[in-house]
Amino acid sequence: MFSEQRPTAFILAATNHGPLIVNRNDYAMVDGRPCYGVGFNLLETGSFDGSEVEFLLSLLRVQRQRLGDGVVFLDCGANIGVFSIEAGRMMTHWGTVHAFEPQDFIFYALAGNIALNNLFNVQAHGVALGAADEVITIPSVNYSQPGSYGSLEIKEPATSMLSIGQSVDYTPETGRQVRQITLDGLNLKRVDLLKIDVESMEIDVLMGARLIIKTFRPLIWVETLKTDAQRIKDLLGEYDYRFFDAGLNMLAVPADDSELLKRFWVNEENVLFVTV
Repeated sequence: MFSEQRPTAFILAATNHGPLIVNRNDYAMVDGRPCYGVGFNLLETGSFDGSEVEFLLSLLRVQRQRLGDGVVFLDCGANIGVFSIEAGRMMTHWGTVHAFEPQDFIFYALAGNIALNNLFNVQAHGVALGAADEVITIPSVNYSQPGSYGSLEIKEPATSMLSIGQSVDYTPETGRQVRQITLDGLNLKRVDLLKIDVESMEIDVLMGARLIIKTFRPLIWVETLKTDAQRIKDLLGEYDYRFFDAGLNMLAVPADDSELLKRFWVNEENVLFVTV
């Protein structure tokens, strides 16, 4: 019964973000050594994107100050939940989180991490996000082999900027069907902050959130590593947003709110700050 050998990929780690289910193979190799991946950073340093996490928490605190309790954070591309866990913990009693992750086993870890940390104000959604509500096919990944799973592009790219560290087969026969939804289809009553890190699908997610953007005027934190930043600016420009570049990310702020804009400033080293 116990002689069957199989690799142990997912483990429970005591991290700076709390106890987290992490895949110990979540890394990509560069020059012959592990270099990047959510799991890699957590297991090597105990944290993942600490400065970015703290900045987004500051944005949520700003929204609470401006608009009161009931803050809603949408974590689009949640992976195993570092941002959702930290936001949910901070917003206990005054805010909620919706976390979205389409990769099946990464979603299972996300849901487990929410439960492990007793965050009853965080809801996990095992779906893809896009411009239309439909069923799509995404590639399967071998979670027992090394790979930066958070770098996976669910639609085959024309050219890949960042390898996940293992070959990815995009043929439909080997893929897995997943429901794709729009954020607008959730019919939410309030949205304060959108964090969008979806590996080249950022424009699609924004197109599926037009009503949210028009109605609630949320702050929008979006990764630009694999998406043309100008296209994002053109799309959000229709809704009168101002933009702050922040390395691999961009912050979009409603341009018609002068008091809100005054909270953001960039220092001489081009680092973005927010006054809470």
